[in-house]
Amino acid sequence: MGDAQRAPLILYVNPDAGIYGSGVCLLELASHLPPDRYRALVALPTEGPLSHALRARGVPVVILPLGGLRRTFRPDQVASIMWGNVTGRRGLVRLVRERSVAAIHTNNTHILSGAFAARRAQVPHITHVRENILPPRVVSTGIASLLFGLSDRLIVVSRGAAVEFLGERASHSKVRVIHDGIDISAFRGDAQPREARSSLGWEMEPLHVGVVARLTPWKGHEVFLRAALRIVTARPGVRFVIVGDADTPRNESYKRRLHALCRDLGLDDSVQWVGFMDPVQPAIAALDVIVVPSVRPEPFGLGVVEAMAMGRPVVAANHGGPPEATSYSGNGQEGSAVTVRHRVACQRRDRCVR
Repeated sequence: MGDAQRAPLILYVNPDAGIYGSGVCLLELASHLPPDRYRALVALPTEGPLSHALRARGVPVVILPLGGLRRTFRPDQVASIMWGNVTGRRGLVRLVRERSVAAIHTNNTHILSGAFAARRAQVPHITHVRENILPPRVVSTGIASLLFGLSDRLIVVSRGAAVEFLGERASHSKVRVIHDGIDISAFRGDAQPREARSSLGWEMEPLHVGVVARLTPWKGHEVFLRAALRIVTARPGVRFVIVGDADTPRNESYKRRLHALCRDLGLDDSVQWVGFMDPVQPAIAALDVIVVPSVRPEPFGLGVVEAMAMGRPVVAANHGGPPEATSYSGNGQEGSAVTVRHRVACQRRDRCVR
């Protein structure tokens, strides 16, 4: 038996098959494990872009009913959601025993079945805190306490996310802050914005300011649109680009509200709706400025790192992970994470939109 076949098998559990943020990070992690040390197996609740991308890279995927949490939900839904996670553990326990899984790595805080299965099968459990559960606070606090108690290790993508999710337990010895990374070679900044826009068939001349994020309320697209109104009033001709799409029925409703707001603000001629792009690098290259206007703290802000890797300036809300993502340790100075409402909507200083 070769070294790769003897290497411990890690079961990664993810709550969905989307390929945004946490899904992208899982794809990179599972497909770059040193094969002589670890093997990866990924459990997903459905087929989708993530399952296809994983298999394309040679990572085996199994589809199981896993239960899961919603990012927001009403208190009266808690019981049924929790029961789904409890029952979701059964398939995972069976998988652990059949495949001799060495450990379970739950890739998000939106699913509990991995933690329950690890406890039942008596294997180590790792929780990767990539997103925070939104209010009601009593629910998010309860989930954090449960995952903390059921996990041998918690990996958190930023210090801000650790404090937001774990509170005073953020400094516990079993908590580790590991910032998300990217493959720098895949995010080269050689193309100038005008050249990149030409290759995409976009208008070349106006300054292009954009958001690259799925359409969901906490990402702050409404803030972006209202800021855009103030900018075009002072500097006509700036183009505002929204890259991303809705990925759930709830977010489809949000998308319709955003389009209505854009019309009501009179911005139809200034805003370009691009939709989901994969790969996303051409869109980043075509933008002069990337905006991260999240109204709740970004756990890390992978898009911030991707934009900076391609040499694009970033204007980000000054909370959560982006201040860490934009800082550097060469001389101990902090980076350029700023308050979106003040800087994006700045009317007179050109540097705010360069």
